[in-house]
Amino acid sequence: MFPLKKYVLLMTKGMILVLGVLMAIILIITIIGFIMTLLVIRDVNGQIKKYESSGDTLQNEVARSHDYETSSLKTSVKSLSWINIILWIVIIIIALAFVLFGKYL
Repeated sequence: MFPLKKYVLLMTKGMILVLGVLMAIILIITIIGFIMTLLVIRDVNGQIKKYESSGDTLQNEVARSHDYETSSLKTSVKSLSWINIILWIVIIIIALAFVLFGKYL
C-alpha cells in the first residue's frame, strides 16, 4: 500500500480560513466590477435615450451618431478597461499574497 499522506494536500485550519477569506474578497471585487460595469452601461443607455427623445433632422442624427462613436471610445471603453485592469491587479496581488505567505500559516 502507498502511504496516503504523501499524495494528499494537508491544509491547516489557518490556511483554510485564509483561503476562504481570499475567495470572499475576490468574489466581492468581482461583484464590485460587475456593478461598476452596469453603471457605465446605464450611463450609455441614458445618453442614447436622451438622443432618441430629441427628434432632430437626419443630418443632426448622423453628426450626433459620429460624435457618440468617438466619445464612447474615449469614455466608456476607457472606463471599462480601467475597471477591469484595477480589479485584475488586486486579484493577482491577493493570489500572490496567498502563495507567498500561505506557508507561514
